[in-house]
Amino acid sequence: MTDTSLYMQHLEAVAHYKLDSRILKELIRNSRNADTTYWTDKELKAFILVKSRNEHVGLKEALAKLKTADEQQIKLYSKLVNEFNNTGAWDRNILYFSRPIFDNTKQFAIVQFSNGHGGSGGGGSITLFHIDGKEWKEIGDIVDWKY
Repeated sequence: MTDTSLYMQHLEAVAHYKLDSRILKELIRNSRNADTTYWTDKELKAFILVKSRNEHVGLKEALAKLKTADEQQIKLYSKLVNEFNNTGAWDRNILYFSRPIFDNTKQFAIVQFSNGHGGSGGGGSITLFHIDGKEWKEIGDIVDWKY
């Protein structure tokens, strides 16, 4: 399946969602009280969290957190950790995800994503999600940027 056909399937899946101005206003208003605390290891069990570009990632700690015994995964994670640690702090690919901002009904949420890769390039977006049963579904970007 091509990228274009996957994108068309996504558009068809989310085309029925309507974001009225009330929901957008609520999201904007609620963003004034955003939770800006750092994510914790307890909250994001399948991610390696760093608080600074200068931080060194310990391979043993990363493998223990990711709880993998598969030899191929261990090799892959070892390679990724080594690449990260051997890359200059300014050029490290660091991804940032905000905590979600919800509308008043808790049916819609926005999350900010930022990729400050290398200081000379990167970008981000504010993406809208809708809960469908127990699963959050990505609707699309409200805004995105590149720098």
